[in-house]
Amino acid sequence: MIELLEQAKEQILLLPDYVQVWMRWLNIVFLLSILFIKNHKVARWALIAYIACFPVGFLIYYFTRDINLLGTPHILFWTPLLVYIIKKELNNSQFNLNSFYGVWIVLLSLTILVSLIFDAREVYFFIAR
Repeated sequence: MIELLEQAKEQILLLPDYVQVWMRWLNIVFLLSILFIKNHKVARWALIAYIACFPVGFLIYYFTRDINLLGTPHILFWTPLLVYIIKKELNNSQFNLNSFYGVWIVLLSLTILVSLIFDAREVYFFIAR
């Protein structure tokens, strides 16, 4: 198991710098949900979706040994999360963009959207091989 994690880590370190920066950004934005979980259901779902990606991603890596497929769980968990955010927050007349929570929701939504585009591209290229 530890050897498998080391292999994944080695592959991640070979990714271009901008991908590694993006991965750090993505982690920061999702982990900021911790600040809002007490008062906001969306933040709880964001944290759950974020955490759920790890075991699923590990299983995908276990069977494929391809780091490029680690975005697959993002597609599975973050697509419904993004729809939920749009329906529950961004379309809510009470949503306040001029708050720390409002800015975080917008950043989270944009981060998810960009990530899903990259992830779908990687899965497509894997399937097209």
